Amino acid sequence: PSIGQAIFSVWMAIGSILGYAAVAYGTWHRWFPSLKTSACCDACADLKGAFLTAVVLIVISTVVTMLLADEQSLDNEGVGGAAFAQTCGGLNAFIDLFASLKNMSPAMFRVLALTAFTWLSWFPFLQYNTDWMGREIYHGNPNGVADMADDKYNAGVREGAIGLLLCSASLGATSFLIPKLCRKLTSKVIWSISLFSVFLIMAGMVAVGVVSTKGYSPSLSTSLTVAGPDNLNALALTMFALIGIPQAVLYSVPWAVAAEVVAGEGGGQGLGFLCDL
Repeated sequence: PSIGQAIFSVWMAIGSILGYAAVAYGTWHRWFPSLKTSACCDACADLKGAFLTAVVLIVISTVVTMLLADEQSLDNEGVGGAAFAQTCGGLNAFIDLFASLKNMSPAMFRVLALTAFTWLSWFPFLQYNTDWMGREIYHGNPNGVADMADDKYNAGVREGAIGLLLCSASLGATSFLIPKLCRKLTSKVIWSISLFSVFLIMAGMVAVGVVSTKGYSPSLSTSLTVAGPDNLNALALTMFALIGIPQAVLYSVPWAVAAEVVAGEGGGQGLGFLCDL
């Protein structure tokens, strides 16, 4: 991966840190009391407050980019004349995509298949990370409780957002090391190590969840003790932080490996589409 890809990943990490910090901040309803209604509790108002703040920031960023970014438009004569005009357009992008699929080498197919399975393996964590923290670490009720002060699930979700903040921080720090590590160990080795790391961390999360909830079978529940947030909270947050390291690899190395595969084939058309798919 190039330095540019590392910088891109770092900026993604910075945005994620700010976003997760906004979610973990549990007093938005005090800043915007009008968001809280009879049908919307404190947690609901906090979510709406964070969402509205994000919308305002996106609008500001868009306006600043449109006003200050110096962009030069390209014409057909400047970049290839009539031949370029014939290959431009949205339809030709799909033509390049299907041509890449038709002429794909076995090595590229393996890279894309591995990328797809890698993202599939990340789905449980990306979808249920804060829910896992609220249910299995804090032993909360996702349906809510009458007393908001005793809402362990909501507290666990906010703590999970802090864990994701730590994950993004480790992602940003690791992004600067990836180019150097790939030059020393090759991109394929780094990718393989990251996949094995994801397996170990997620297996550890399963073990922590089993211990925290006394196990899922009578035989285990008789031998394990109840472990609440006081015992396992720090361990869960550590796992959140560690999983940011292989996530940094996921955001840059697969594209580098794909580029290495097509470098000697003289191809590459539609590569970005295939990697995104």
